[in-house]
Amino acid sequence: MSTLKQLRLRISGVKSTQKITKTMKMVAASKLLKAQEQQKHTKTYADKMYHVIAQLSESVDDRDLTPLLVGNGNKKMYLLVTIGSDKGLCGSYNSVVARRLRSQIELLEEASKNYKILCIGKKVFDQIKSQYGKSIIEVLPGMSEKQVKYDDAQFLSDKIIAWFGKNEFDVCYFIYNEFQNALKQNIAMRKLIPMNEELLSIEKQEKHVYEYEPKEKDILQHLLPLNLAVQIYYILLEAGASEQGARMTSMDAATNNAKDMIDKLTLLYNRSRQAAITKELIEIISSAESI
Repeated sequence: MSTLKQLRLRISGVKSTQKITKTMKMVAASKLLKAQEQQKHTKTYADKMYHVIAQLSESVDDRDLTPLLVGNGNKKMYLLVTIGSDKGLCGSYNSVVARRLRSQIELLEEASKNYKILCIGKKVFDQIKSQYGKSIIEVLPGMSEKQVKYDDAQFLSDKIIAWFGKNEFDVCYFIYNEFQNALKQNIAMRKLIPMNEELLSIEKQEKHVYEYEPKEKDILQHLLPLNLAVQIYYILLEAGASEQGARMTSMDAATNNAKDMIDKLTLLYNRSRQAAITKELIEIISSAESI
């Protein structure tokens, strides 16, 4: 049985941990509010951009459609971009991304497809490096600890477009956590190169007639790289909001667990102290009676 001194030290240690987890929860909640605000504003712009490209592609001759939109004719090499975090203490946020990546790689291997992996965030990299280290072409730092900027998405977009232009891959998927609310994040896998044909066909169902200046194909060639950067920016914001939501939930659970542990230790301490006092009283009474 632990001594009274050991119990006091354990209670003090758990209280210190509780203060840390509570502070981390408040910090994550503050960052989540900012990330949600960015995400809401960007979603409208990203959806409208997608809609415009869908309408333009319908007006352009198939021969003038660029590879970013329709692909380069091959589906042999896949680029899988995972978005995780650089720090832990966010529940299963990173592990679900790693798990989804593994299941997708299994499907590609069954279909005799090749793949490359680009990791954003060290935690997902740490989970997959022993198994897929040879296929990881680059590891970039996570972007959720700072306020995500459009320049970050533009940098990533330029890098991916440059690889695509060199025929280093044919299809690009992003694997990340899609934000639902502070308590729930859904794992998502989204194809950005070429643009998702299913979503594109849905957008094309709405018929509108516009006159464009300059020509539609020129506008489309200008908008497609811009659209990729915008869509990546929105994905980064979604992943960032999901991470802060997961961390806030995780730290809230840790704070509550610390409270329960403090209550149990305090009860044990009081019982041990009461038993020690009772024992001393019995010894005093026994000594007095013997005298």
